[in-house]
Amino acid sequence: MITVTEEDFDISKTIEEATHPDVGAIVTFTGIVRDDGINGMEIDADEEPAMQELGRIREEALKRFDIKSLDIIHRTGRLSV
Repeated sequence: MITVTEEDFDISKTIEEATHPDVGAIVTFTGIVRDDGINGMEIDADEEPAMQELGRIREEALKRFDIKSLDIIHRTGRLSV
């Protein structure tokens, strides 16, 4: 699954969906906005090219590594501290 979204999402739901008896690890990366004297940040993405590039990265990872499932969620829009 590849998703580019401005909507908040529940990472615990994504982890739960990836949990399977054949899976020995689940790896996540979650970026957060640091409180460096700002109120937040805006992340823009041109959805179609982003989906294509993320799809290419996903396919390469699935070919190179013994991965059962690979989900990518790219959050865009306004992110608050």
